[in-house]
Parts: sequence; C-alpha cells; structure tokens
Amino acid sequence: EACRAGCRKELGCTHFFWSSSCNFVASRCLDDNTECKLKKQKVQEKIPNCGERSSCINFQHPTQEFLSGDYCPFVDNGASGPVYRKEAKTKEDTFYLTPYDEARDSKDVTCDKGWVIKQPDAALDFQDEEAEYLELHGK
Repeated sequence: EACRAGCRKELGCTHFFWSSSCNFVASRCLDDNTECKLKKQKVQEKIPNCGERSSCINFQHPTQEFLSGDYCPFVDNGASGPVYRKEAKTKEDTFYLTPYDEARDSKDVTCDKGWVIKQPDAALDFQDEEAEYLELHGK
C-alpha cells in the first residue's frame, strides 16, 4: 500500500512493483523491445483520476439487460455516498445506482447491505442542484 501511495505522488511514475523494495517504472515494455530489462516483470499500473467520485461503473445484469450500462458519478450525497446515474433518452429509462438506505429502501429491496438501482419518480424525488443533493424515492 505504501508503494502504491508513493507512485501516486510521483508524476513520472506510471507503473510500480514490489521486489524486496518499491520500484517505480516510467513506462511498460513494448512487445518488440528486446532491450527491456523488466519485460517479464508484473507491474501495477497507476490510473490517474480514478476513484468512486470520478469514474464510471459498468454494470451488467444477466437477465434484465435494460439495467445494464455505464453508471457515472452524478451527485455526492455526503455521508450517504456517491450516486451514479445511467442516463437514457427518457426519464423512465434513466436509472440510479446508490448505496442501500434502510429507511428508504427496505420496502422495495430484500437485501440489507450494498447498493441498489433506483428508477426515478418525478413526483417523489427531490434534487437540489446547488447543494448537489439528491433524494430518490422511486422503485
């Protein structure tokens, strides 16, 4: 974990690996580069700006394909966590991926942890765009 954190701080570090100590690498070996000394070395890649509040999640449902797709960060509900949205041409086809909230979701969902996919309900949902706050009450 310290090696990963160190690579994040170094602008020139694109890859890193651990071999009795932390090693930063500026680039990967190309397949046709015969002079590369670390060609067989397994490395971890640093992906800049990757995180739960900046990257989309590709979700695939095995039987309900209409739920499948890219859910991208929409709002950050503070302590409730990030809310992701799968945008569509109509509001009815738009879905949200949000952390499970027992007070809100217990009547619709039988799980007790994790994430839920919510369909918007224009009559019940509330959004404050300035405060980046969203309440989802749809199913």
